[in-house]
Amino acid sequence: MTAPEASATARPRRLSKMSQSIQGRVAIVTGGASGIGRACVHVLADGGAKIAVVDIGQERVDKVVAEVREVYGEASVRGWECDVTKGDRVIEVVNQVASHFGQIDILINSAGVGSITGQYNIHSDDETFFKNYDGTLDINLNGTMRFVKACTPHLIKSAAASLAQGTEHTENLTTTSRIINVSSSAGLYTTASLGYDTSKHGVLGLTKAACAQLGRKGITVNALCPGLVRTPLTSAADDMFVALGKQVPNGRAAEPEDVAQLAYMLCLPSLSYVNGQGVVVDGGWCNMLNGWPYAFLVAQPSS
Repeated sequence: MTAPEASATARPRRLSKMSQSIQGRVAIVTGGASGIGRACVHVLADGGAKIAVVDIGQERVDKVVAEVREVYGEASVRGWECDVTKGDRVIEVVNQVASHFGQIDILINSAGVGSITGQYNIHSDDETFFKNYDGTLDINLNGTMRFVKACTPHLIKSAAASLAQGTEHTENLTTTSRIINVSSSAGLYTTASLGYDTSKHGVLGLTKAACAQLGRKGITVNALCPGLVRTPLTSAADDMFVALGKQVPNGRAAEPEDVAQLAYMLCLPSLSYVNGQGVVVDGGWCNMLNGWPYAFLVAQPSS
């Protein structure tokens, strides 16, 4: 017995009840003036979100804000200058964003610094070593935590509102509050860079612990783990990245937009059951890591 054919005039219905839109949601993007952060700003703006661009250097912030406004209008974006190592300023910026846009739904923590292994030579003098080491952790790890903590009350409020709506398409299956932290494949393996690798492993630990505390509040917390990405931050080592990119199964290093597309996907309401994960976006690079630490070490100046 076969199922009856659908009438040619039958009204089509949605097969999925989960929303695929971020239209009108408000996102804070730290490190939003460059690299992966800037790409996230562009991709989320394309999806209809309203964006708070946060970064050091007002001129850099203003440039990205102008890029978005040229396409989507003045109301779509606003910029804030902020040093993520300054806790009072972080709180001030977050509260100003919430006041300006009326809500905060998404936090993308992309602010960070890179490194070369030589900065963290364990045989260097203590003063030099810990100046670099502590500075990297304060930006990459503590800066991430500062924004997570400051945004949490606003994200809880947003999640409660989305759950209360219970529209015909969500039926309380989805929440819309997101924290997305940028870690690295160096948070899973190692580049032999003591400060950078420690900070990125820490971001993954932060992500998992925050997931455990915030999941029942309707907030998902995930991390992106990019591999080789060509950004202004890595431009000094661009030749090395091009060479190493040839070892990636995809045959190249990533562009910032490759990572930003994954961030966008994790913001979708329909992905509300993905939580506490370090999601790798590296073109398959982690599958080829047998020579990773050595490849980075031999590419650095000898001490």
